[in-house]
Amino acid sequence: PATAAAAGEGCARGGSGGAGGYSAGTVQTLSGVREATIAVVSGGMAGCMMWTSILPIDVAKTRLQTASPGSPWDVGVARHLQMLWREGGVRALYAGLPATLVRAFPSNAAQFGAWELCMHLLKSE
Repeated sequence: PATAAAAGEGCARGGSGGAGGYSAGTVQTLSGVREATIAVVSGGMAGCMMWTSILPIDVAKTRLQTASPGSPWDVGVARHLQMLWREGGVRALYAGLPATLVRAFPSNAAQFGAWELCMHLLKSE
């Protein structure tokens, strides 16, 4: 009957109800895998976007931290950004971007995946 297929019972019996013959548990597992994949990829991309947007400030901060007291680089972050721009333009501001992105994608993907897993486990209790 149509109501049994709509409720997933036809699927559990191996019938052809709305899921192409898959059991309700299989459909739920596939849905969970899809959601986890979306979370992991979204996390990795979000991390890459975040680092791309703040890397110039991070480069200036790092140079400020390594500057010797009294040196021309011993100034504020805004002044560092100006000096970096004059020194090498966009290349100077985004120095180290490829290495940062290689690190950012997997670490942020894992963080988002762990968050989603924890939320799933907390909801199931």
